[in-house]
Amino acid sequence: MRASVRWLSQWMRCRLTQALLGVRMLLPHDVAHAEGTGPRVVVSAVGDVGFRRQVGIDVARGQGDPFSHVRSVLQAADLRFANLESVLTVRPLPSPKTSRTYPIIKGPPQGAEALSRAGFDVVSVANNHIFDFFAPGFDDTLKSLARVQIAAVGAGKNDSQAYAPHISTVKGVRIGWLAYASGVNRPAHGDAVVARRWGPAPIAAVRKLRSQVDVLLVSVHWGQEGKHTPIPKQTQFAHALIDAGVDVVIGHHPHVLQSVEVYRDRPIFYSLGNFLFGKQPKVRRMSAILTISVGTGSQPIHSALLTPVLIDEATEVPMLATGSDADEIVETVQKISRGLGAKWQRQQEQLELVGSWTVHTQTTQR
Repeated sequence: MRASVRWLSQWMRCRLTQALLGVRMLLPHDVAHAEGTGPRVVVSAVGDVGFRRQVGIDVARGQGDPFSHVRSVLQAADLRFANLESVLTVRPLPSPKTSRTYPIIKGPPQGAEALSRAGFDVVSVANNHIFDFFAPGFDDTLKSLARVQIAAVGAGKNDSQAYAPHISTVKGVRIGWLAYASGVNRPAHGDAVVARRWGPAPIAAVRKLRSQVDVLLVSVHWGQEGKHTPIPKQTQFAHALIDAGVDVVIGHHPHVLQSVEVYRDRPIFYSLGNFLFGKQPKVRRMSAILTISVGTGSQPIHSALLTPVLIDEATEVPMLATGSDADEIVETVQKISRGLGAKWQRQQEQLELVGSWTVHTQTTQR
């Protein structure tokens, strides 16, 4: 009864948001129940999250909610995932203060509460900034996430922890999570290890987890910043993951949207772009919320949907994109994904990835 009331409340908030925006969105619940019987779990995933600059200050002061404008879409899902690309700590800049060409990124510990209020359940900490404040800052981050019961994957005190999966069980469906990074900007200088995508360990972890779950999702921090298309090493690793049993690959790090590929009937989202990452030019403020409906069986994917998001230039927080902004994001994804097996169906402001799993719903194409 409580779950039904909670879902109804989420549904009403989503419909109100759509009415205010003047759009009819395909909701995660609509997607999940379009394919018939059987357990369906709706998973939403977003790109890079960093509580930087004024957003971080506001969060630390308890002022505002950086996810309020996208909350309706996120909370209509059963599980939510993000790449947490900022250390959550109050520590000062660590020594040695070496010369660098990259930013050092941190946010307040209250960032964990902001993620929790938005409904996030799992985050990847496998990225190049997770050791920006060395091992102590990383430990602070894990403690902040644990305090609000958000699972972290992709790094730990040792290799065993770093390559360890997290398994979410929802409606009887077992969903496995792993995360890998190409490397880190600074050494940990302590007991902290990131799960790297090099060598035999990543594929071994996938094969070990495959028999324990119904759905296997892997996040990878990779690629070239500012580039809309993957480099060959990304494609090779993505294909190897799917060959080993991964169902969905979700990428981060380029800070822009990258191509979407369908390989062996499994989707690869090479980069979802920035989601909350400070002041950026428009191309780096274009993002999307990925919503996938999954279940059990030989084809666990039942739908895949991208909801365009544009980070507001003034407030630096994510907003649901509408009108020409939504068109630009949708057209960008379609253009950069050509020739990679991705077929699309426009659903008003959103973009549905069409595959063997697709059952067309009663929505209006644009």
